[in-house]
Amino acid sequence: MGVERLEEELLNVFSGLYLFEVENFVIPHVNSFLELIAHLNAWYKKHHGHDILRIIVYSGHAASAGTTSDRWDLALQGPKLDWWEVRKAMKQSAYFADTCFIFDCCSAGSLALGDEDGDELIAAASWNSTAVAAMPWSFTQALVDTLVDLKGAPATLAQIYATLLLSLINEREEEERTD
Repeated sequence: MGVERLEEELLNVFSGLYLFEVENFVIPHVNSFLELIAHLNAWYKKHHGHDILRIIVYSGHAASAGTTSDRWDLALQGPKLDWWEVRKAMKQSAYFADTCFIFDCCSAGSLALGDEDGDELIAAASWNSTAVAAMPWSFTQALVDTLVDLKGAPATLAQIYATLLLSLINEREEEERTD
């Protein structure tokens, strides 16, 4: 899908502009669930404490498990994970704390369904809908642009999301005026 460059750019913004510690992990094709949970548990153990916010970013393919289900799976090709099982395992970790989820994939908004326990989410698409696949107009690119425009200033996730959406609306209106 070509998301690697954008993910790297987002991590660079988090580390360079916001001074966050960042780490990248590519979900493997074999033993996807176990490898991801092992990585997250090791990461949680290394970075534990009540004053730490974990930011988990996923960009790529995803699909809902059906029109009557609130479940969805990461990936249509490559590794396939039941996100709800991943989230359940994450919550059971002794080191789990508040988490911000950033999902740039189809059906990403379905993560908001169910028990959040203080977690926050910004998502590229609502439940059972598609996300933009063109990298220059992707949610991750818009998020990178928004965070760069904020210049590292403190902001709530709601403020970041509102700024991102307002910017996209303004861009669309500008394009319509020039057409």
